[in-house]
Amino acid sequence: MILSIVFSAFAVFLIVGLYRTYMKGRRYTLDSWTELCARLLPVDQYGINALSEEYLQPSTSRPARTEDEVWALVGGADGVKTMQQNAGVLLAMASRALQWTPPERQFIFEQMQRDSIAFERALIGLALGRTSGYGRDRVSVYVHEAANSYCLMRKRLFALYETCHIRFNPETGCLDQDHQASYQSV
Repeated sequence: MILSIVFSAFAVFLIVGLYRTYMKGRRYTLDSWTELCARLLPVDQYGINALSEEYLQPSTSRPARTEDEVWALVGGADGVKTMQQNAGVLLAMASRALQWTPPERQFIFEQMQRDSIAFERALIGLALGRTSGYGRDRVSVYVHEAANSYCLMRKRLFALYETCHIRFNPETGCLDQDHQASYQSV
């Protein structure tokens, strides 16, 4: 009896999770390129990149950052919320690029989807640690993981568009002016 309840609960969580992932990818698919670019909100890319680099290349010579320092580098709760919104937009932009991408490079989009899942997992751990205290000692790690996943998503999006010979403006994360007019309708 208990086993069937646990299995049923697991199945419900799995179905809800898959549905949320599916809907997140479709949320912005009908938006024009201009609307997608307008949905991207500014984030502290320097701080996020610094945390991502620390996560990928740990150093014993560099002192560990305190939780408050880590939290400040991403812009606090507002910065994390902005990164979460931008992650959905980045996926929509990547989804749009699939129509121009050679089949052998489409794995980049799948990697972005996996980065998005890692980002969401880090946000769940962060939320649990900040609100309920569960995993409180790992909040700094969750912020590092979220920053790393976000950076990887951005880099993979740029790589995906470069395979289509489209250049991005690194400041805005959108197409350069000379490419923007030709992709407005796409």
